[in-house]
Amino acid sequence: MRRDRSADEIMNDARALAEQGAAEIGVVGQDTAAWSGDPGGLPGLLSRLAGAYPEIWFRPYYIHPSHYSRNLLDVMTRHHNVMPYLDLPVQHVSGRILRRMGRNYDEAFLREMFAQLEDRELSLSVRVTVIAGYPSETEEDFSRLEKFLGDYKCIRTIAAFPYWPEEGTREYRRTLKEELPSAAVVQSRLSRIGDAADTHNMQWAEELEGREMEVLADTEETGHTVLDAPFVDGACIFDRRVVPGLRYSCILSGGTGPDLEASVKDSGSGG
Repeated sequence: MRRDRSADEIMNDARALAEQGAAEIGVVGQDTAAWSGDPGGLPGLLSRLAGAYPEIWFRPYYIHPSHYSRNLLDVMTRHHNVMPYLDLPVQHVSGRILRRMGRNYDEAFLREMFAQLEDRELSLSVRVTVIAGYPSETEEDFSRLEKFLGDYKCIRTIAAFPYWPEEGTREYRRTLKEELPSAAVVQSRLSRIGDAADTHNMQWAEELEGREMEVLADTEETGHTVLDAPFVDGACIFDRRVVPGLRYSCILSGGTGPDLEASVKDSGSGG
């Protein structure tokens, strides 16, 4: 039976983390955007957290497309410490595959959502998760996904996984062996998704070249900006050793893949 934790419980957790010196706090659940522990939903919770702890970065994770709300972007616009970042487990765009997955949205829904994400003054970074080689996925199904991934510049990170027949799931019980794309086909499709990710990496590197941004140090040598989740997305490589947990004003330049070079300009500030 589902039980959403109350806003007060979460605020208590945030206070404990703040007292321990947290510089960034992730807000995550099994279906984070569907959280209903407060009448204001996830946007209301983020506003409350951001207002209570203005020096801490808050980053929401795992926003199921079906429960995405424009109010999330409004909160990100109002609060500098709510990261302009969306983690969207899109999984696919082919309507036929999405129906088989049990997802109640289609490509048109996703395209309308992403058009909204790009039609904002907010500089938004989107991480999408997709699956290649889902049972019965055809070349046409995959091509729709591949094209979608190339159509939106707000996509910063693409996390792609091969379908895995997990025993005990509904799909495992009903999938016929002949419905599974071959290992070679799946690997080829993952490689093509990798090409799309490389294109986004290059585009973002060009966009961020020479920009001054705060970088939160995760280690003495690496950190991340508001656009990337720590240890999940691209990292910033500092040009000198820094103190983990502090934020540094840096000039960004191109690096390798999703990573960026960060030229440190100041002595760092705490949360």
